[in-house]
Amino acid sequence: MAKTELPKPKSAKATILYGLITRQEISEQEYPFNGFRSRVSDLKLKHNLPIRFKKIKGKNQFGHAMVYRVHYLWRISIPKAIRLYRKINGA
Repeated sequence: MAKTELPKPKSAKATILYGLITRQEISEQEYPFNGFRSRVSDLKLKHNLPIRFKKIKGKNQFGHAMVYRVHYLWRISIPKAIRLYRKINGA
């Protein structure tokens, strides 16, 4: 997939959407602001973006078992995501 030149994100929602467009997958651990889950949910439900997820098992820094989600878009959804990004980001 060719890299698309997009303007820098101007909000937390745009930042998450930018990550979904430009990376294979994103997770809550990579975004240091509150509300990651609600913004992903908003993109899915309010904006009808087909964000997928898979569960990853691992261990935290103390060696305890943990499960977290990584979110991604299918390639076919990227053009729709780019249009939405431009709308949300005011570009």
